[in-house]
Amino acid sequence: MEFYIKEIIASGIDKTTSRVSLNPGLNIICGASDTGKSAILKSIKFLMGGTKPFGKKKNGYDTFTVTLQTLQGAISLTRKVGKNVISVNSEVKGISSGDYDVKFDTTKGNSRPVIQSLWLKLLGINQDVQVLYNKDGVRKHLTMLRILRSFYLNEDDIDDPHSIITPEKQNSEKVYFLSSLLYLITGNDFSEHNEQDSDKISAAKRGAIKDFAHNRIVEWSQQREILEETLHSLDEINVEEEIDKAIDRLNEVEGSLNNALTELSAIVSAITECQDKASEHSLILNRYQALKTQYSSDIKRLTFIAEGEKIRANMPKTENCPYCATPIKRMPSINYTESAKKELSRIIVQMQGLEKSEAHINAELSDIKEQIHNLETKRSDLQGLIADKLNPETTSLKEKIRQYRQYIELQKSYSLIQEFSKKLEDAVVLETEKKDSDTLKSVYKPREHFPDNFAIDMANYANEIFTECHYRGFNTAGFDMGKFDLLVNGDFKSDSHGKGYHSFINTVAGLSLRQYFIEKSKYNPGLFIVDTPLHGFDEGVTEDDKESMKFNLFQYFINHCDVGQTIIVENKRNLPKIDFESAGIRIIDFTHDNYVSEFKDSRYGFLLDARE
Repeated sequence: MEFYIKEIIASGIDKTTSRVSLNPGLNIICGASDTGKSAILKSIKFLMGGTKPFGKKKNGYDTFTVTLQTLQGAISLTRKVGKNVISVNSEVKGISSGDYDVKFDTTKGNSRPVIQSLWLKLLGINQDVQVLYNKDGVRKHLTMLRILRSFYLNEDDIDDPHSIITPEKQNSEKVYFLSSLLYLITGNDFSEHNEQDSDKISAAKRGAIKDFAHNRIVEWSQQREILEETLHSLDEINVEEEIDKAIDRLNEVEGSLNNALTELSAIVSAITECQDKASEHSLILNRYQALKTQYSSDIKRLTFIAEGEKIRANMPKTENCPYCATPIKRMPSINYTESAKKELSRIIVQMQGLEKSEAHINAELSDIKEQIHNLETKRSDLQGLIADKLNPETTSLKEKIRQYRQYIELQKSYSLIQEFSKKLEDAVVLETEKKDSDTLKSVYKPREHFPDNFAIDMANYANEIFTECHYRGFNTAGFDMGKFDLLVNGDFKSDSHGKGYHSFINTVAGLSLRQYFIEKSKYNPGLFIVDTPLHGFDEGVTEDDKESMKFNLFQYFINHCDVGQTIIVENKRNLPKIDFESAGIRIIDFTHDNYVSEFKDSRYGFLLDARE
């Protein structure tokens, strides 16, 4: 059942209710220290049956609610500090409303349902599952808290030099966790596990390791021969010097390209402006033409009046009526000639002025058209420069730099292949020299029951993530089933990296397991939480360097925000310069009043009434 955490609410008597809303995709909670960022995650864990989110100083807030959103409706879980009961309000069929116990009572049993069953139903696990707790076959309930560390990387463990996935406690706790993880991946609780099956699996794994190692060493040997030929062809070239020259030239060309694009933009704007002016002048000319036509009509009309008056004056006058011979009494006649002449003179003057204005507008229009022609010529020349010279040279230089850098990587690969081959060969020898007496006793070993390609798949996912994150000096990643942890370029993080890199590598390990859940696992939590993935990490580059590991780690989160809900807690100073909000990312900034946030959603801290 798909779900995501929609809202976390903290409340208390006489306290302002504090709410934090989340999106189904990527959510980033950042800000100053001690503002309640991690407490939001602890509140989620509290509603899974964990301990209270705050210490004594936050006692005013004692009630916490988490709202989950599914395709069928919402589910709200509410728990009060000090109570082992969670109140559930459900709109989802198959998940009942009411009170739930926080833990299983193994002595008396539970009269109410246990909250773990609700969380597991959200993962699609609809039955009570018990998994192996230790090598002797003791079983315990599968719980959300037990599998939590497979998708929740907390601040206390993020820079751990050991595996962040498995707990660093007594062996039974590791067995318990790995059994729970195995159930998520395979749906198998190993109720039929016996000695014969264990021996077969162990033998099959040893054989598979031996075959895999042999094939890999042969493959590497072939690659080493190919690399040797490739490297030999460039022996006479100072690659580092050529890279510097190419980068310098690329900066020059990109500068010219930027200038050309800026000038092109200005020319396009000028052409548009001139075209607007030309349109205005054409409109004025059309109006002048209409007015000119009207003036011509008026002149014809006035001329007609004057000529009519002249003709009428020359006509013979009749003194008597032709019918009755009675003298005709004539009315005084009105002469329109003078007024027509005055009106005609006025119109002619206006006509002359109109013709002058028309000539002026035509001259301006001609100048504008010439400007447009000149600008279009410049535009065409710039477009040709960009398309025919600057863009091709930029592409060529980038390809040359890529090839030179690839050459440097090939040099590293050439040396590492032999080293890795030797290590793999030694590991195979140690594996095949193990005495069969070690497996005579029927002992449950959860690592032996993971899918055959689990380690390879985890390594492949890690390779993809390290590459996408531009991990510096990266060659290859592996996954060690014994330590249940990643190897980077053949080494464990504890052997070759400081704490900041531990955080980065542990985050990649968690992301690799998330990808395994998505592609290979029977049950997928659909949720990934990491608290300060860049804890203590200092790459030594500027925060806006788009080639940096920090920048590309968060770009990875953005690029893969559609695979499930992701919640990241990070210090504000560690965030790279990325426009998260334009990318549609939900980002919440807790300022502690130390600065004015550039993000839309910002406030003092998680708890509205908890101020220093």
